Amino acid sequence: MIGPQKKGPASAPTLPSHGSIPSPSKRTEKMNMHTNITMQAKAPARNDATVADAMRDLEETVCDLVNMSTIAADLILLAFDQPDATDSSGMLVYRLSRSRRENLEFAVADVENRAKSLKKAYLSACEGKVL
Repeated sequence: MIGPQKKGPASAPTLPSHGSIPSPSKRTEKMNMHTNITMQAKAPARNDATVADAMRDLEETVCDLVNMSTIAADLILLAFDQPDATDSSGMLVYRLSRSRRENLEFAVADVENRAKSLKKAYLSACEGKVL
């Protein structure tokens, strides 16, 4: 059985001598670094293959936009091919049926929506992401 040990004077932890702490330029680990945690994290490096794949995925969207813009252009050319009259001030007068007007409005609005969507998808694809 081990008996009680004698208690000696208390010793406080001491700092190491200056010789044991390498100078900051010789340290390999980074200690007590100042960091700004509110800064946005850096985006991972883009991979050209990933960007290329994302761009290839835009083919259908681009082709659909081209087709719809062709339809819209055709509708506009048909609607405004020949004026129905000229008013007294020289302004051209066109008459559109309700359905032709609605088709024109739909086609132009659809082209606008597709173009905005393509822009968003393109910017995403530039970062290698697919929407």
